[in-house]
Amino acid sequence: MTASERLKYLLDSKNLSVAQFGKKVGVSRDTLNKMFAKGSDPKLHLLQKCLELYPNLNIDWLILGKGDMWKITEEKTSLLEQEMKAVKLELKRINERLEKEL
Repeated sequence: MTASERLKYLLDSKNLSVAQFGKKVGVSRDTLNKMFAKGSDPKLHLLQKCLELYPNLNIDWLILGKGDMWKITEEKTSLLEQEMKAVKLELKRINERLEKEL
């Protein structure tokens, strides 16, 4: 799989059309379509924009095809969010107890 094919895979995984993605990264739909059709490697500014939009994106995967697509999988992110909610709730309970005691 080429870098442009991996980029197209990213768009598909995020349910983004080429036009939607183009707006987000400041590249025309036509330019992106040409890149995908030719199998050309994405330009540096496009790769930079991808990383700005998706900080968890594994650049080694995007450029070289090595490793997983995401540094931290969405599943792990979801689990971390759940754990953070539980910690916040526990902190709120502790704070309420402390306020009652004071």
